[in-house]
Amino acid sequence: MEGISNNPSKFDKVKHSLADRIHNAADSMRRKSDSMENGSISNYGHQASSFLDRSAEYIHDFDIQRADAQIRHEIQINPGRSLLVAAAVGLLLGIWLRRR
Repeated sequence: MEGISNNPSKFDKVKHSLADRIHNAADSMRRKSDSMENGSISNYGHQASSFLDRSAEYIHDFDIQRADAQIRHEIQINPGRSLLVAAAVGLLLGIWLRRR
């Protein structure tokens, strides 16, 4: 986390690049949905492109320093629960990696 926070421009470049690619995918999906004759499939395409656009906006607006501060605050307020969540994630990750 420190490497990212010490160089926010690199993280921002990756974040903006990812958001732009998701926006482009949404635009492509929207154009293809507009050209479809089947109305229900076209509606699903528009819903999916809207979801992609919202996801891209979330990624674009994501602030890593704010997220870091929120996580640290939660750990200070609920250290036991945080420890259990970390242990569960570690266990699941270990199981997943062992199967690979």
